[in-house]
Amino acid sequence: MEKSFEILNDPEFMERFGLNANVNASVLHDICVQDVKYTCTQDIDLYVPIPGTGNSLIPGSCRGELIPLTPDVTCNVSVICAEESLKPTCLGVDIRVGFQIILTPPPNTNLCPTMVINHYQNFECTTFCPFPSGRPISGNDLRAALQKIDGSCVVVKDLCCHIDDGQCSRVHIRGTLIDKLWKHDNLYVLGVALGGVTVSQEFPEPHKIGECQPCPPPVNGVRCGCY
Repeated sequence: MEKSFEILNDPEFMERFGLNANVNASVLHDICVQDVKYTCTQDIDLYVPIPGTGNSLIPGSCRGELIPLTPDVTCNVSVICAEESLKPTCLGVDIRVGFQIILTPPPNTNLCPTMVINHYQNFECTTFCPFPSGRPISGNDLRAALQKIDGSCVVVKDLCCHIDDGQCSRVHIRGTLIDKLWKHDNLYVLGVALGGVTVSQEFPEPHKIGECQPCPPPVNGVRCGCY
């Protein structure tokens, strides 16, 4: 907090953020917000098969086989959807996250062309840490806590990926998943009011990260790029 208020002593920074020189940094505000009460954090460590190799489509045949990828192929991963629901037992939260993996070979090579894979992964959180005490709760204690919760949000951070063995077999995705349970609350906070008229809008689809849609049905027994 002290570091943040250093900005208010620097006229150049204040101008960048649209703050007036006479701003009052100790104004008490009464706000209604989504107040995070419980947090579940877990590692993302999963492997996604790369489809389309000859051995998996036509055993012993080269038809349709992709040229093996090498470690210098660029791998990028991003989140394309996320959704959550309470377990029927009220003993945790089920989470589903959609990842889009893009594999791109180095330029001027005869390796595989750019490949896009949509992968949907299920997670669950059955132990949460109350904020700010951090004492883990689960079981009936979590069931009681959920009675006071209005909603949740998912944070996916530090995502990275690489080809596991360079043989067009699988992609290794790593990162961190954070599930936050929140309650609509009325808080008093110290802060800075920018003033003026503020209009808020959430970017719509297709930019918006929304709920995960089911994979399309297989065509001739083959399901392409959706796992």
